[in-house]
Amino acid sequence: MIEPGGESFVVSGAPSWREADRKFEDPSLFDFAQPWPPGFPVEYGSVG
Repeated sequence: MIEPGGESFVVSGAPSWREADRKFEDPSLFDFAQPWPPGFPVEYGSVG
């Protein structure tokens, strides 16, 4: 709950993860404007 009065809340799905050998200045693995899956080796999945 966001508010003590219960007037609003957050709905979430299963958390996801992505892992790849990247340099700090490379684009984020969670840049949704980029094509998926990317052209470099990456591992990914969901929790749960």
